Amino acid sequence: MNKIIKTFFRRRRAKTLGFEFGRVSNFILPKEITINESSVKLQYPQEEGVFNDFISIFLDDDYALESFKFQKIERIIDIGANVGFFSLAARITFPLSQIHAYEPNSDLSVFLGSYSNTLNFECFSEAVGGETGIVELELMGDSNQTRIRRSDHGNIKMICLEDALNRVGGYADLLKMDCEGSEWDILEEKDSLINVRNITLEYHLWKNHQTHAFAKELVKSNGFRILRHEPSTDFGIITGSRE
Repeated sequence: MNKIIKTFFRRRRAKTLGFEFGRVSNFILPKEITINESSVKLQYPQEEGVFNDFISIFLDDDYALESFKFQKIERIIDIGANVGFFSLAARITFPLSQIHAYEPNSDLSVFLGSYSNTLNFECFSEAVGGETGIVELELMGDSNQTRIRRSDHGNIKMICLEDALNRVGGYADLLKMDCEGSEWDILEEKDSLINVRNITLEYHLWKNHQTHAFAKELVKSNGFRILRHEPSTDFGIITGSRE
């Protein structure tokens, strides 16, 4: 996208959220935003990754929430919620939806929990992967880069996608994933993914050393029509729908 056009859209989205945006180089994350005509105070750690996620989710709509706004989206699962920005953005777009947010890093509970109380969604201090079990965290830098690994000495519960779906009634209208490598195991849960109508995910090639084309075909193999594919260096974002 042309830089001028991109800046225009960023400024327009910022105004709808109740703050001003000039350019990235001098932008400071706001202390509050407007959600459904109410002011919501923001809490977040001072990290470059959080800064980048805010722009990605709220100003660039990298997870393509706008693609689904004319659908009946009632049940949303957010895997890898971090501080909760995607769940906030989903609440803006779908004010009446049921949202379940999963984040295994308990250090982020103070941020995610404050939003869930204010905006009426549920959060779980659990990981979601290809099977149930126990995991531990691998802290890689900023909180949005935290990974999980299976460990008998871990203290974090991991559930499978089927369990997460059962908590929202057996199906989801929208599944979002940004779970630092665990997306590959979840994408192999084909019997569970049948019960997902729309999907938007960030995938990470460092995990399996595959290609962007492989990621796209794996999503398609689960019955999703690709709406958007944004490959980058060793990661990318795919949005798909059964509609």
